[in-house]
Formats: sequence, C-alpha cells, structure tokens
Amino acid sequence: MGRFEEFTYLINEIIKYWQKIAQTELSPYGLKSSHLLYLTSLYKNPEGLSATELSDKLGRDKADVSRMTNALVDKGVLVKKSKNKNKYGGIFYLTDKGKKIASKVTSLSDEYVDLASKNLSVDIRSILYQALESINENLQSAYKDLRR
Repeated sequence: MGRFEEFTYLINEIIKYWQKIAQTELSPYGLKSSHLLYLTSLYKNPEGLSATELSDKLGRDKADVSRMTNALVDKGVLVKKSKNKNKYGGIFYLTDKGKKIASKVTSLSDEYVDLASKNLSVDIRSILYQALESINENLQSAYKDLRR
C-alpha cells in the first residue's frame, strides 16, 4: 500500500469508527452522530454561539449549521434566542434536556479519545496532533492554490 492509500485508509477508518461510536451513544436520544460536535461545542460554550460562530468553530458551511441547528431545535435540545422579531441572527443555547445529553456525550467522548490514544505517550500524542495540524494546513494551502 502506498503512502496515499495508507494515509487515506487510516483517516477514513478512524472517522468511520468514530461515527459508529457516536451514533451508538446518541441513538438513545433520537440524535445522529453528526449532532455530536454541535452538542459538545455548545456545552463548552454555555454563553451560547451564533450560527456564524458554530460555522467557524466546527469548520462547517452555513447550510450544514442551519440543518443541524434546526434539527436540534426540533428535538428540543437547542433553543435560539434573538432580539429580532423574525428570529434572524440570534444565539443558540442548549436547553435543560440538551445540557443533560451534552454532559453525558461530552464525558463519553473524552473517554473514547482517551481510549483511542491509550498506547500513546504524552510526547507522541503531542507530535501526532502537531503532525495532523501541519497536514491540515498544507492541504488547505494546496486547495487554495488550486482555486486560483
């Protein structure tokens, strides 16, 4: 297997199993794995986040943020508070139900991250994250160059 295939395979496998774990943990609440990042981000930001802030923080486009937040509002997990009568803009907050779910899944997520890296020393884990950050920056730069 070449470097490209190995890199792509391993990244895809990590994502696949992470999504399966997240789906298993979230399904009792009627939620999907795609909701996890929204729950954990809002849980860690109790002052609430706007759609733009969620988009920036999660690296998601505004359409995805709109779909996910609408679904979570419909499930009674989020509430959107706005000073405008038409609800344009505004800040998303977890409801009490959302806080309970987010607390549980945030804790579980931390446990799974610990489990996934249990055989890695602190130094190796640090190098891994530095390497992933560098790879991400390099690929972003390459993509921007392609679009010029």
